Amino acid sequence: MEFFELQNQFTKLRIKDLSEWMDHDCSCPSCLQAAIEAAWEDGEPSFDNEFKEEWE
Repeated sequence: MEFFELQNQFTKLRIKDLSEWMDHDCSCPSCLQAAIEAAWEDGEPSFDNEFKEEWE
């Protein structure tokens, strides 16, 4: 049980940290959808081989 409580606390801290970098605090489905669509306006995201090698 303690593990899950710590995981929840860690997740809350990560969300707080992320919210400092976001332009707005809204996380409703329509705002998230707009953010996703804006990220894809220039085409599908792609990564170079060096980035992929770091995760393999």
